[in-house]
Amino acid sequence: GATSSFRIMSYNILYSGGVTPEWEERAKQGVFPYPGNRLPAILEVIKATEPDIVGLQEAAGWQQEPNPVVQQVAVS
Repeated sequence: GATSSFRIMSYNILYSGGVTPEWEERAKQGVFPYPGNRLPAILEVIKATEPDIVGLQEAAGWQQEPNPVVQQVAVS
């Protein structure tokens, strides 16, 4: 019979990817070499992988209004 395949990606973006102001500040205070807003780099990695399904870890605050980051990512 016919078979089909799809790609699943799991991505820990660390401290919300620095996207929201409070998480950006936490990332800057940490020992991580990834300060500031990393959304453009995160989207670049996701697009290069071409997944059908993406599971993001540490995407805290991405649902906050008025312009939820999760909606920005979904339409990218």
